[in-house]
Amino acid sequence: MPSRALIAVEVSNSSFDINTALHLLPDAIRHQLLQRKVRLEIDLASQLLRYYGCSRLLGIQWENLEFTASRLGKPALLGESTLSFNISKGNSSVVMYILQDEELQNVGVDVASTSVVSDWSNDYLDLFSNIFSSEEYTCLRETNYRTQRDVLFTRYWSLKEAYAKYTGNGLNSELNSISFGRLKGFGRKEHHVFCIVLNNELLRFHSFWLDDDSIVSTCEGPLIEIDDTIRIDIERISMTSLIDTLITSKESSKPDR
Repeated sequence: MPSRALIAVEVSNSSFDINTALHLLPDAIRHQLLQRKVRLEIDLASQLLRYYGCSRLLGIQWENLEFTASRLGKPALLGESTLSFNISKGNSSVVMYILQDEELQNVGVDVASTSVVSDWSNDYLDLFSNIFSSEEYTCLRETNYRTQRDVLFTRYWSLKEAYAKYTGNGLNSELNSISFGRLKGFGRKEHHVFCIVLNNELLRFHSFWLDDDSIVSTCEGPLIEIDDTIRIDIERISMTSLIDTLITSKESSKPDR
């Protein structure tokens, strides 16, 4: 049976020692983060989360994990061909989707916020018309209420980004060629699962609310057959707990003196 986990770290409401967290990372990564500085806490959470998630699913000491990246920058765990993961950074949280399966080869995840869309002008659809298929664009245009349209736009966006990150192409993808058709209403407690063929691959998507204004979508595949019965539960962990867990694990792995 495949093992999977969706882990969300809330950063904005956490109080933690940044220096302590930074020194858990390898020197090269720590220096890279300090040079950028923009959204330091979010980037820091992203780096720590990949160690936590991969270690938890594999049962391997996190300090022994090594990561690599594709030509386009998609991260991967070195030496683990059956494990795939992806991370998305939101406004105040970081989400990681991780899957260990000998058959499914890849995953993608994206978190998108309706609050970002709600700040745009009423004609924002005109600016983004080139990322939607004609069917998707018509569906958005026919959604009369602004709030409902914002939610629908955010959901489309997160699904498309999850697929783009699944392929590893990211922003190089032609998003208007990825069509999810006409999507229906999306309740706050709804967990939407569906399978669809994109570019000759059968894929499974999940889409649900992370919090009051953020939607998470995941993509995994390629599938051998349609199966939309899979459910994903979100594991929520605070930044403080994440750091404490990594510190405790590191201390316990030290040889007795």
